[in-house]
This record gives sequence, C-alpha cells and structure tokens, in this order.
Amino acid sequence: MPGAALERTADPSRSYRSVTELPDSALDLACALSMLRRLQMVGWTRNHYRDALPAGLADEQIPGTKVCAYRYLENPRWLLE
Repeated sequence: MPGAALERTADPSRSYRSVTELPDSALDLACALSMLRRLQMVGWTRNHYRDALPAGLADEQIPGTKVCAYRYLENPRWLLE
C-alpha cells in the first residue's frame, strides 16, 4: 500500500478519476469545499479550549489557513498539484 499512497500524492486527480469518471468541474468543487472546511476550522478552533486540540494546532491554524488561502486564490487547484 505505500506505493499507492505515493502514487496518490503524485497526482491526486488521477487517483480520484481511477474510481469513477470525474469532470474538471467536480475537482474545482472539491478544492473549493476543502478551502471552506479550512476556514470553518479556524472558527471551530477559536471556540474551543486549547486543551481540546492537539498540541500546537490552535497556534498554527490561522497562519496555516492564510497560506492555504493565498495558494487557493493564486490557483484553485493547488491542492491537486
């Protein structure tokens, strides 16, 4: 199975498309939903006690989300590259 994991990271869209036919618009939607989930997690993190989260997650959530947002705005499919 490790080989399969490496193959998925090399080209995730190929991995998705090996299961079923998937149009480009579905990949665009998947990337947008992933970004929305990331933004949702910022709110969730801010409304929970730090000890309810893995160590360091609360401190890294906003800076990490900013990086993801900039990358998404530059290229909405960056998650697949």
